[in-house]
Amino acid sequence: MNDYITNDNVNHELFDVNSKLSSIGLGFQMGFQWLIKDRIAVDWYFFGAGAERVNFNASYVTETGKSFNYSYIKGDVDDFFTDINIFKKKYVSEVRPERLKIELPVWMPGIKTGFSIGYAF
Repeated sequence: MNDYITNDNVNHELFDVNSKLSSIGLGFQMGFQWLIKDRIAVDWYFFGAGAERVNFNASYVTETGKSFNYSYIKGDVDDFFTDINIFKKKYVSEVRPERLKIELPVWMPGIKTGFSIGYAF
């Protein structure tokens, strides 16, 4: 899980944006492994497939101690996140007294291939 803090200016008001990105996935790979002199491992995986669920959560918060009606910016923030939501999946925003909460879960398929070399001590 990665946490990020940045700023955003919405309707001439500056907000701290606290965001978290987390993911969990499952997949498989097929390939070959060669062991050279019982010490050097060479791996080549020529096909791998899987799926990953990525969760993006963010909170828009004003300066500490400053009261704000977050419903004023909800429409602008919703428009932005709806435009970048390329998967057109469930997007949720919720106005709370202390913040505007954003949730964007996405399922992402993937394929991979690769090569690695390892040494055993």
